[in-house]
Amino acid sequence: MAEPENAPQTNVIITHLINPHCFWYKPESTYEKDHEHHQFSVALNEHCERLYGRVFVGQPVPGANLQRKALAAVYHVAQQRWIRCEVEEVVIGLDGKPTYQLWALDEGLPIKTTPEYVRMLPSQFGSAPPQAQRGAIANILPANKRRDGLGLKASLMPCNKWYAGIVSMIQTMIEGALSVALVSNGGTALVEGETVQFADMFITMDRYEPFNVVDVLAKACSEQMIRCSSEEFDKRMPKLQTFTIKRYLNNDGYDKLPLLGENTNSGRSSHHQGTALRSLPDQEAVTKVNDWLNRNMTTGPDG
Repeated sequence: MAEPENAPQTNVIITHLINPHCFWYKPESTYEKDHEHHQFSVALNEHCERLYGRVFVGQPVPGANLQRKALAAVYHVAQQRWIRCEVEEVVIGLDGKPTYQLWALDEGLPIKTTPEYVRMLPSQFGSAPPQAQRGAIANILPANKRRDGLGLKASLMPCNKWYAGIVSMIQTMIEGALSVALVSNGGTALVEGETVQFADMFITMDRYEPFNVVDVLAKACSEQMIRCSSEEFDKRMPKLQTFTIKRYLNNDGYDKLPLLGENTNSGRSSHHQGTALRSLPDQEAVTKVNDWLNRNMTTGPDG
């Protein structure tokens, strides 16, 4: 299936995925060396290198704990550079030491760290808007089967939370993608201070033409999702829990992040994966995706 004609399309990197209504991305063009976003990140890193260096990174820093919503410069061990973060939560341990749940504003990633890797953000870098954008696939609702009052007939009805099968399917497609494109439908919403851009997501995989991920989800997870009109989506959206999950939690509401400095292997390099990475793929989801592609898609010119 091809993208809608004349619709604005952007090739993107999915940096963090929680569910189809809650993901973050950056346009591919922002990673080019002459793009202002890349130049901003380089300037931030170089300034913090001069200001803080690396000699004392990983060692305690005197001073008061940061508070929620504070901005900070954080040394990302795996990327070996300084990045700009916002404090989401501060957890004080039994030993009285804080652990920070951070959001990397320009990378679109959640980070958990102790104060050793955190410094004050130089003021000249505080006012620039976040580079990572938040997205959502519109006009789909999570669903489950429920029986009528007599318990005789089961019908597919909207619910407030995405099931694991849907999340695993979209995660599998992103992990296997050669490219990911968002086709904007022009809609936006403000959710907890972030602007959400509504779009259709198209994925290109090896040997296949681009396809709409919703077509795969509707077939492979037919009892977990409902397509709906824009009017119904707008009506139900304020009550959905799918939009309000904290950025450092997964779709089930658990914190699975390692501490910064632990498990820093960055060997898996596909930049379409972001924090959707898993140590092992979901084989059932992989099989369903491949089955749908083989049944419904024509191969590309190299297939």
